[in-house]
Amino acid sequence: MTSYGPNTASWHYPVVTPACPTLHIQATKTRCLMRWSGHLLLLLLLLPLALTTQEEPLSSHKAIGEACKLHRECQSDCCTTRSLSPQTFCMPQTFFQNCLPWTKPNGYMCTHHMECWSGCCTHTSAQQPKFCKYKTIFRQCLPWKKPLRAQCAKHEECRSRCCLKARKLSPARCVRRSGVLALCLPPVTPAYLFPPVTAAVRVQETGGACGVCSGPTASENHADPAV
Repeated sequence: MTSYGPNTASWHYPVVTPACPTLHIQATKTRCLMRWSGHLLLLLLLLPLALTTQEEPLSSHKAIGEACKLHRECQSDCCTTRSLSPQTFCMPQTFFQNCLPWTKPNGYMCTHHMECWSGCCTHTSAQQPKFCKYKTIFRQCLPWKKPLRAQCAKHEECRSRCCLKARKLSPARCVRRSGVLALCLPPVTPAYLFPPVTAAVRVQETGGACGVCSGPTASENHADPAV
């Protein structure tokens, strides 16, 4: 709306006044909201770019057998040892997607069961070092046992689980179990090892009288034949 001054004779520049102040305020608010929504949209667009500019993980580009330091360097996502050397290489994972370290095969010297592929580290002879060996069919890791006739100190040292002395003064040795029930019984000395008991010995034991002697006694042997 254009208005002129009170003096109609003199010419003045027209003064433009808004027809409705409320509409002007609403338009200003709309422009502000559009501006802020544009800024917010720009931030959302730049957020993925800012995240990707951070330290990116190494790409898994190394094949099986190549030297590595981290799992993510390998295509198989498994970086572990493959020998006694501490150097790690890219290795394939197991059927259950596990990355297991290299373990010692049978025959290698070991200290713990975890070092062996079979999970069994025990003695294989009378010597002190332990070696990796197979488990039994029942998945048991049995230690080495002494064979028959080997000197022992207790039953657990023998394969037969029987450690006895053959004689009183002889050392204990691993022997077979005896009997139907396979018991660990001391050996019985045969009768022929005992000295025979003579009539004279019986007379001495009975004090001169021998009621059970089958042969002649000592007094009868020295009697006068004429009497």
